[in-house]
Amino acid sequence: MKGIGKGAAGRAPVGPVGKAGVGVRRLRRVLPLLCVALWACASASGGAGDSPRRSSRNVLTREEMGERAEQDLYTIVQQFRPSWMQIRGQATPVGGVRTVQVVVDGSVQPGGLEVLRSYRGNQVEELRYLNGQDATQRYGMDVEAGVIVVTTLRSKGGGG
Repeated sequence: MKGIGKGAAGRAPVGPVGKAGVGVRRLRRVLPLLCVALWACASASGGAGDSPRRSSRNVLTREEMGERAEQDLYTIVQQFRPSWMQIRGQATPVGGVRTVQVVVDGSVQPGGLEVLRSYRGNQVEELRYLNGQDATQRYGMDVEAGVIVVTTLRSKGGGG
């Protein structure tokens, strides 16, 4: 009975138990990498820091504007999402240049980006950028360069 369950040299038999040892070694190599990856994901998503969390590259919330909410929207967009103001595409066949339009509470406003100077950050709930394709589907061909959608506090029932 002395040799039952043992190999010739007194070691545990090679089989499923031996393969589990390989798995443990592999896990010891992979576990630190998984920890680093998890830490990187947690850091990238924001966390509970003092700075406001960035919601999306296509959305700018009142919370994210923070202390700058006293400034006009044109200045705020320049500071937080300058890519929204870039002219996209080429000149139109009639010779005009496609520019990003502004939609305030569902209505396309004449005057392009300059309309943003008429509003302060503390008057709005959210700014949202729609690319040309999404804007065209929602508001028609006149906005093929994209739109900045302004949702005011008044439209949300928050006064203003």
